[in-house]
Amino acid sequence: MRLGDYVKEGTLPESVEPEIWLPLLECKRRTEQRMVWVGPIEFALFTALCVFLIVMEPSVWFWWLSTVLFVGLGIWVPLWSIRRAPRIDALIAELKAHETDRSSF
Repeated sequence: MRLGDYVKEGTLPESVEPEIWLPLLECKRRTEQRMVWVGPIEFALFTALCVFLIVMEPSVWFWWLSTVLFVGLGIWVPLWSIRRAPRIDALIAELKAHETDRSSF
């Protein structure tokens, strides 16, 4: 399974190695934090481009569809990132607890 699948499920594999997984999860968490504000900016720029293309040639249906898609993604991406953050934080906390348990032996 991929890292995203474990984040989606909110569980870690049985034979987890904290020295490998902790940096991956922290990187994933930073990425999700960035997407909360980068996502809307990125999709706003794509939306503006589509609106420009609609003004230039309004008869092309693809630009209308793309505009709707980019507006939807601009709303969905930050909400998705905010929703995933607690799961990633819980996995990081679980991993740190697992690492502490291993080092106490």
